[in-house]
Amino acid sequence: MDAGDGLLRLTPTWVPRSFLHPGRRIKLHPGDYYRFGADRGGIDERCFGSTTEAANEGRVWHEGLSFCLFEGKKFLHQRCRRRTRC
Repeated sequence: MDAGDGLLRLTPTWVPRSFLHPGRRIKLHPGDYYRFGADRGGIDERCFGSTTEAANEGRVWHEGLSFCLFEGKKFLHQRCRRRTRC
C-alpha cells in the first residue's frame, strides 16, 4: 500500500441499460454502443469508482462495480464481493 500512498485505484465500469438508447454524451465509438449484446441494451453509463451494483435484468455478477487495481492485479474490495450494496 505504500506504493499508492494508501490509496487504491478503481477502474471505470460500463453499464448497459435495456430501457434507454445509448447516447453519444459518453463519447463511445458507435461500434461499442451494444458491446454486451443488443438484448442487454446499449451502454449509457460510465461509472468512475463505483461501489454500487447495477440493478439490471440478466446482469453479470460484477455489473456496475469498479475493480481495484494494484500492482497490475484487478480485484474487488471485500465489501463489494457480497451481493448487497457496498
